[in-house]
Amino acid sequence: MYRKWTLIVAGILAIASTALILFSSYERAVELSPSQDVSEEVSNEIPLRQESVAEEVAPAIPARTHVLIADTAGTVESSMQKEYERGSLVYTSTSYPTLGSFLESINGLKNENGFYWMLYINGSSASVGMSQAYVVPGDLIEWRYE
Repeated sequence: MYRKWTLIVAGILAIASTALILFSSYERAVELSPSQDVSEEVSNEIPLRQESVAEEVAPAIPARTHVLIADTAGTVESSMQKEYERGSLVYTSTSYPTLGSFLESINGLKNENGFYWMLYINGSSASVGMSQAYVVPGDLIEWRYE
């Protein structure tokens, strides 16, 4: 019985000391003066962080998705070529004799730093490349930069 009470008291002390540490850390992080309200300080701090992150990241990120609708039956590559000829898409690719074509860039955004253009057809990841994936009119062709 004594051991059971010892474990209970130890658990309560552990919870209380954790709460005290968390409270004192919170107090130091917020650094309130006696006249400030906690809700004012917290609500003012969060948007400032979000704005600073958005300003730093947003300008450097071009469009990461390119979508087109197949208007004829054929390969994704042939649909991309038609969009290029219409002037609505600029892309580069490399053709390998045994593997087919590999997309290198869309509208200037190149495969680099661990990010690549990934092919999705009608919302599903393609199991083959753009020179081997077949589409029919109305299919959704989506390239995601992942």
